[in-house]
Amino acid sequence: MNFRYVSQRHQVLGPNLASAHFIVFRGGAVRFEGGTKWVKKDEDDEYDLPTRKVPGMEVEAIDASNVDLRYGALKNFVNLEKLKWISFANNANVDDWFLDTVCGEMSRLEYLDLSGCKNLTHKGLIVLSRLPNLKAVNLQDASTDTIEFRLACLSLEEWNPRIEVKGVNHDVPVKQTESVTS
Repeated sequence: MNFRYVSQRHQVLGPNLASAHFIVFRGGAVRFEGGTKWVKKDEDDEYDLPTRKVPGMEVEAIDASNVDLRYGALKNFVNLEKLKWISFANNANVDDWFLDTVCGEMSRLEYLDLSGCKNLTHKGLIVLSRLPNLKAVNLQDASTDTIEFRLACLSLEEWNPRIEVKGVNHDVPVKQTESVTS
């Protein structure tokens, strides 16, 4: 599937509708500011989105759960001024590099769902400190079974006491990592 950024699409539709078309076409969903309805494909693979720029129609939430997005696809989500909520749940391509790009492009995020993302490490998790408005991150069924990952979660919570890190149980024993002795 093609994930490249198409500048003509963004020129004609503006960043919000261009991003909405991009993600809904690939099986995701979007919700616009002030709305409660998620726009997604129906059982006939059709969806209802304007085909030209609509002033004031701004994406507030993107559900890219189970959508096979790769790093390059993130360019399609630039300039979304009202984006506060996004889910990349169960995406095998979400890794530290992917997450670093998310933090660079989506600085207004308040909620981030990374549940089921098995390729994240503690190094990627630390970049979430670049999201000053982040209130919650879901790490359920992610790579949370190392001491480094759990320490990164604790550091994140210390950096931002308002943040809720879901899916990390600090009371469960962690895998022992191999230590090097000399």
